[in-house]
Amino acid sequence: MKQKNYCKSSGATYDLRESVVDALVMSPPDKKEPLTSPALGLHGETYIFAVNMAYDLRFAQDGGDRTPSKSDIVKHETLFHNDDALAAGEIQFKNGMVIGINAASGSYNPMQEDLVERDPRFSMALLKAFRRANVQLDITLEENLRSRAGVS
Repeated sequence: MKQKNYCKSSGATYDLRESVVDALVMSPPDKKEPLTSPALGLHGETYIFAVNMAYDLRFAQDGGDRTPSKSDIVKHETLFHNDDALAAGEIQFKNGMVIGINAASGSYNPMQEDLVERDPRFSMALLKAFRRANVQLDITLEENLRSRAGVS
């Protein structure tokens, strides 16, 4: 379910595959050092992500307030221009490794932040996107996603 369309945003978004060097996500846009991001749930500071139907993962810093006069607000629907998504939420990085994710997305998953825990398709989409990008995951996060996706 998609809400308001922020697709014409001029805010920066990033393709995960293009941001990975030696299995680590590098800090956009210059890719000079491994990315470390704020904790999940910090509105306007957290990084957000979406996974499309081809298992591409795009991410960006959360646009924060939806002030109509701002043209650079990035929300989940901005990442793939309002196309359908298999998974969307917030993502956390530490020293280039993915260490946390959730399903907090008012655009694609309103009121369903527990999708990571209850929908195996959500976890499977993330696993496929991370594998496709050749990115390193925190071992506990990877084990949890694999368990929830029913993958051994």
